[in-house]
Amino acid sequence: MASSSAARSGAPYERGMCGYSARTGTPARTAGDAGSDGLVMMFAEANRIAMEHLDRKIDEVEARFDQRLNQRIADLKFDLLKWNFLFWVTQLAAIVGILNVMLRDIR
Repeated sequence: MASSSAARSGAPYERGMCGYSARTGTPARTAGDAGSDGLVMMFAEANRIAMEHLDRKIDEVEARFDQRLNQRIADLKFDLLKWNFLFWVTQLAAIVGILNVMLRDIR
């Protein structure tokens, strides 16, 4: 337990069960109005920097994703065209074969 004499003496730290720990209190009471305003500004600046970093990272990931997606779509379009061409060639060969069998007796 913290000693009550340390709390009354204005000491910045109290001795607890696990050693010394900072006394709890609101930042305005502990650091004063200027100190608490400074903390608010510091956390706001840290938040702004973190958000800028996050936005930059999201833009990078989005650009990489768009590039990979566009490449994949181009590959799929090529594959589709290749298989369509193969289908058309086999259909043409089948039609020519059927017509050849049907028109063999006419010659």
